[in-house]
Amino acid sequence: MAAREGNLTRLAALLPLFPHYSEIKTRLGKRKALRMFPRRLAKAKPYLVELVVSESLGVILSALERLRPRVREAYADTHVFKAVEGVLPGVTVRTEDKRSLRSGRPGVLALFNIADLAMNYYKKYGRIPPLIEGL
Repeated sequence: MAAREGNLTRLAALLPLFPHYSEIKTRLGKRKALRMFPRRLAKAKPYLVELVVSESLGVILSALERLRPRVREAYADTHVFKAVEGVLPGVTVRTEDKRSLRSGRPGVLALFNIADLAMNYYKKYGRIPPLIEGL
């Protein structure tokens, strides 16, 4: 997922709409969050540059490689940190730390949560929400 740096403040304002999937406690709450995700994502769509969801790490890394000339800073989940770092030489790559992001970079945390919900939506429905295809 990618966003322009100037849009991070706007995305931070949308953070309450995008809880991290693992932090939703009930099964009903998770189902509701996924059902509401496409409508909520429509509010964030103007601030997003690209969103790629795939089961293949190679697809994600090739999308990052395409964006590389325009990327100044990247954040990666700890599971894929080394692979992302390898694809983006010369770019500062940091890992997700919810506590520090919540206070210092809430727009980046909103991006992580959107990506997390998109991944869970994809796992449940086998597709990404129609509103974001062709983003």
